[in-house]
Amino acid sequence: MVQDTDENTKHPMANLRIQDLAKVKFIIDTGATVNLLEEKDFEALKPEIKLQHSSINIYPYKSDKPLRVLGKFTATVESRKRIDAAEFFVVSNNGRLGGSLLSYNTAKHLGLIAITNAVDTAKNTTVSCNVTIPEELFNGAGKLKDHKVKLHIDESIPPVAQTHRRIPFHLRKQVEKKLEEMEKDDIIEKTEGPTPWVSPIVVVPKPKSPNDVRICVDMRAVNKAIQRERHITPTIDDVIADLNEAKVFSKLDLNQGLNGCINISDDILVYGSNQKEHDNNLKSVLERLQSRNLTLNKLKCEFNKTSVEYFGYVFSSQGISPDPRKVEAIYATPNLHPIQTKSEVF
Repeated sequence: MVQDTDENTKHPMANLRIQDLAKVKFIIDTGATVNLLEEKDFEALKPEIKLQHSSINIYPYKSDKPLRVLGKFTATVESRKRIDAAEFFVVSNNGRLGGSLLSYNTAKHLGLIAITNAVDTAKNTTVSCNVTIPEELFNGAGKLKDHKVKLHIDESIPPVAQTHRRIPFHLRKQVEKKLEEMEKDDIIEKTEGPTPWVSPIVVVPKPKSPNDVRICVDMRAVNKAIQRERHITPTIDDVIADLNEAKVFSKLDLNQGLNGCINISDDILVYGSNQKEHDNNLKSVLERLQSRNLTLNKLKCEFNKTSVEYFGYVFSSQGISPDPRKVEAIYATPNLHPIQTKSEVF
């Protein structure tokens, strides 16, 4: 429940007074752990509030590049109900946030949000486009059925049994746990007896989940013996042409991707030129996934959106534009100026 906000905006907003100096409009972000103030909003607090140095790295959602933190300060912040002291980090204006952000803890202390103890016990999920999604689509890793993959092997390539690569001691418990999970989900299985092909595993710690690892296999030697099949894949121009008149979008994220494969995108984009067409397409895709025993990652799925990020672009009812995250390095370049001479190009 959110209170004291502007209900006419896409995100819950709150107008708060800082240190009795100026009112600042914040986006209430219940997933944020720190309060972020954009540089343009901080200008209204000068010169009374001075910045302190901060060496903290703050990463926005879905980005591996930290924000440029200019400094921090502590001040009182006041809503209509309460007043509290909070720490704010000032970041440069680069369009990556969309506005100043208020963290969950500060919003809670100011009485802007309330957590209820209600639990939804419904078996199915109904999204805002009135399409009911069976709950089993979100359970387990999923296992494609009624389809058998055939690998064409070049018999002239001799088998290679590579040596085991030692796993760092601090990762061994996580690796053992992950292998047990993969065996339980029927992704891998134990083998007995001599094996002509042996490939080492590669353990990659997940940067945003320090207690979890991703287990890969170095298949470079094996791939030399697999004959490649040729298939035509859509280009970005094909995608743009297909989405020419799209107005409503949903993006489905396959649970754990496709194990053992590298994909350009493991997202399924569903669209329609109107709500009815989108809903019909979404229903058909969900039925196909369920019939093939594939599952989705509920936390990463996006349903019934007017805009969506896909293949480095933002598609919306207004057209197409570059994903801001893909061009942020250009915006962050210091002393950027128009090209004046040919020598600047070459």
